[in-house]
Amino acid sequence: MRSRPDENDVAAYLHTAALGTDRDQERASAAQPVPYIVAAFALLLFTAYAAYLLINREIQRQTLPSKLQLGWFYAEGSCGAFPGFQRSYAFGLAQTTVSAIEAQGIAYFADIEREGHRAERPLFSGEWKPTPLPSSFFKDGSAFSLHCGRTGSWLWPRGIEQALRSSGSFYKHSGTQALFVIPPLGLVVGSP
Repeated sequence: MRSRPDENDVAAYLHTAALGTDRDQERASAAQPVPYIVAAFALLLFTAYAAYLLINREIQRQTLPSKLQLGWFYAEGSCGAFPGFQRSYAFGLAQTTVSAIEAQGIAYFADIEREGHRAERPLFSGEWKPTPLPSSFFKDGSAFSLHCGRTGSWLWPRGIEQALRSSGSFYKHSGTQALFVIPPLGLVVGSP
């Protein structure tokens, strides 16, 4: 006569059938943390890069005179492997700023270096001048680092260089750095 299996035998059999052998369990538990570690590391890198981009954007905003009220638009393009290497960035101007510049012309920039109007982190120097830019600025095809913006950003606005070749915009430059205010496009463009 065959004895009946006790409850412990049945539980052990069901446990082994459901989970496999102890060796299978060891393999599964050893392999499982790797995807989580990779995912956590990828999330950490993404978060760090996103934080870097936000900080970089804020630093770029601080290089612009505070008198230039900004709108929502932002684009940056870089020529180097790392963001910010050789670059240009563009911010949208608020409509009130565009209207004031169009009404006042070059006179709008007369008090832009005063306390409360100047940049928090002054980067661009020189005297404000009206466009068109001299043709010598385009001798290599593109003025300053504007080609980095154009080729390094999907969001880079069209028409910047054409606007700088005609009247209606303003700029200041020193050496290889330039700041352009382009009311017809509603943009301020930095090329550090």
